[in-house]
Amino acid sequence: MPIGLATRRTFLKLAVAAATAATGTTEAVADEALWQEISANADRFRQTAQRLKLIRNWSNQEAPVISVAAPASEAELAGTEATLGKPLPQSLRRLFGACSADINVEWWLPSEPVKDKLGGQTLIYSLLPPPLFVDAGNRPTPANGAFRLSLDRLPYFHAQALGWQESIGGQVAASGAEIRPVLERHLEFWRRGFPIAQTMGGDLLAIDTTDVDENLIVLYANADDLRGCLLGMDINEFVHQQSRLGFVGFERHSLEPFVDHDRSGALRAKYGERPDEKGQMEIPALTASVIDTEGAGGRAWRGWLAME
Repeated sequence: MPIGLATRRTFLKLAVAAATAATGTTEAVADEALWQEISANADRFRQTAQRLKLIRNWSNQEAPVISVAAPASEAELAGTEATLGKPLPQSLRRLFGACSADINVEWWLPSEPVKDKLGGQTLIYSLLPPPLFVDAGNRPTPANGAFRLSLDRLPYFHAQALGWQESIGGQVAASGAEIRPVLERHLEFWRRGFPIAQTMGGDLLAIDTTDVDENLIVLYANADDLRGCLLGMDINEFVHQQSRLGFVGFERHSLEPFVDHDRSGALRAKYGERPDEKGQMEIPALTASVIDTEGAGGRAWRGWLAME
């Protein structure tokens, strides 16, 4: 019987504690264990990509990108902090300094575009995952993975975030009394984020600077109904979980098959996201996608990829 995520974490903590008794350096041992597992998972995924004949993307039929660079030096970390004018969150500093300064993965299931009757393009997949991951339209989810975390790209994302905050702030100033609270909630959520990456849809992955655990959030550029997504784990645990899934990326639809809905609901409640007496959520609301690679979806996906 597969062990659950909580049990797995307990096991890893016990292993680290045993190693620490010999070395006396808890954080260094934990970082080394994390780095070793992420590297091993990346190696497994390279083998999987070759076996399944994955491609980089549907418009570029070459081999996928699966790159995990060496850790950053202290000078490189300090240089980025000087450029940003602020320190890196501790969890992010550990990832870049102990694991990798640049993780870049881009893949797509084998597919080719064909013209449809309306003159547009439809992707035809020559390989589909198990039925659990295929919708009624014969479309796989996830169909691809785009995962990029890079120390060098942080200043770019911070400039983007500043631009969005200025834009939303301008909307707040020009808004009427009815819409202003909605925009203010959107702006408040953006201000708490330390941006670290970008989704395929243009939203920003960020660290919640108001959270003592430095858990991840996704900042939505446009908050019609949702102002952001809660991921419920720090960057080191998130990269670890992603490496077990073949780096499926940050998009909600790609994460959906692996979401633990009970934990996600509890996380939303922790952030104060509860329905009112009429059962309505405050708009724009927060959603949550806490993934569990030991859930039914995670086990089925990893089994198909042979990621064990």
